[in-house]
Amino acid sequence: NLALLSANLALLSKWGWKYKTDNGSLWCKVIKAIHHSTRKHEFLPVRKSISGYWKPIASTVLNLSAEGMDFVANIRGVVGVGDTISFWQDPWLLSGALKDHYPALYSIEKKKSATVQQRLQNLNNSRTPKWQWNKNTLTLEETSLSDQLSYLIT
Repeated sequence: NLALLSANLALLSKWGWKYKTDNGSLWCKVIKAIHHSTRKHEFLPVRKSISGYWKPIASTVLNLSAEGMDFVANIRGVVGVGDTISFWQDPWLLSGALKDHYPALYSIEKKKSATVQQRLQNLNNSRTPKWQWNKNTLTLEETSLSDQLSYLIT
């Protein structure tokens, strides 16, 4: 039944949404402690080797794009203070994460999990980037991309 499937997907998506918005709650902290990986960033963390309720929920939500319903593409973080949104890994400025729009810059980022607050400073009502690259000299392409991203941010 299509209506039942749609309702089920909507409810599962709501759990994905709550995970991203309730990150200070106990259940989110438990999920993060069990499933979070420091090696790679996933929009919803899930360890395939661990069974339980979260694995099918997160897997279903992340695989909605195969059904033509891209959950991640329809989510965008509201920055606020900027201490809960990952600068590179969460969608907040463009549709999708900046790491996907600027892979060359993401590859030279010193702290890939940096928050928006850690990468931007407010000066005279304007946001200015505080880059931390893992090398001292940027290529011409990297400089151009950095300038382009700086322009988008300010």
